[in-house]
Amino acid sequence: MITEYPIESQAQVAFAVPKKRFKRANKRNLIKRRLREAYRLNKYDFYQKLSNENIHIQMLIVYIAPEVLNYKEIEPKIKATFDHIVANIQKTA
Repeated sequence: MITEYPIESQAQVAFAVPKKRFKRANKRNLIKRRLREAYRLNKYDFYQKLSNENIHIQMLIVYIAPEVLNYKEIEPKIKATFDHIVANIQKTA
């Protein structure tokens, strides 16, 4: 039985870092902290764009880079991901 739960915010996001790629938990946690911070600082523009389209989404962001990137490299990629999602939503609407 599939049950749909109402999403109160515009987006629900989860982050995953594969254990296969990063064996040490401290590296996985570092990457997830950087991803969450980039998301936190850029979510308001993303939410505004989703709100304009009246869209609610759930997404999982999986880190696939082979090495630990610093925050300055992660943030533009998160922004580009958000822009890509919004562009695809606008194309299908």
